[in-house]
Amino acid sequence: MGNVMSYSGIVTKIRAMQARLLTEKDFDYIAGLQSVPEAIEYLKGKPAYASYMNQMDLSLYHRRHVEKVLYQSLYDDYTRIFRFAGMEQKRFLKIYWKRYEIDLINYCFRIVFNHYDKPFDLEYKKEFFDKYSQISIDKLMTSKTVDELIDNLRDTEYYAPLEKLKDSESATLFDYDLALDLYYFSTMWRKQKKIPGFLLSGEILRTGNSSMTFLKKRNRTWWSTLLRKAM
Repeated sequence: MGNVMSYSGIVTKIRAMQARLLTEKDFDYIAGLQSVPEAIEYLKGKPAYASYMNQMDLSLYHRRHVEKVLYQSLYDDYTRIFRFAGMEQKRFLKIYWKRYEIDLINYCFRIVFNHYDKPFDLEYKKEFFDKYSQISIDKLMTSKTVDELIDNLRDTEYYAPLEKLKDSESATLFDYDLALDLYYFSTMWRKQKKIPGFLLSGEILRTGNSSMTFLKKRNRTWWSTLLRKAM
């Protein structure tokens, strides 16, 4: 009972935030729109996104800028949940946060593997990662090769699983993606036993996973169909 009660506050907070999210009906409606500006105007009427969309200048009505705004809203919600959480919930959220770190590293791998001419577009993530992450975006942005990228992760927990592939001339982008995913899920599996309410049965399981459920919904790429139309 004690564990259940310890989660009651954050569950109430998350449910209140969930009520502001888009519904399946909203997703279907947006998928039927014909342009990014139409989607922006629609989101201006939705509580979870209105304040962000209303701050956008008309000149920034482009898919890349809107994606940045959506990521900012996601990070802001993570911050709200983290600040409200107790010590046990913070331990859970720190583990879940690794998913965002891995997404960032995978993005950087795609840049160096494909030798893109465009620079790393990471400045909009920097403030948030500087606060919550062990990863230095400033270092990652200097990476020109796979070896440099891995070396720039030397002071993080991700260096060891990636360094094993570093000397392999046949390692592909998929291999690095897989190595990071395996590290993430194995870490989740090891640490879940140490966090009460993480993977316990019954009510504690559901409350312990409320943060994950909410953040997954926030991170959903709901407008991919619309963006393909805009390309």
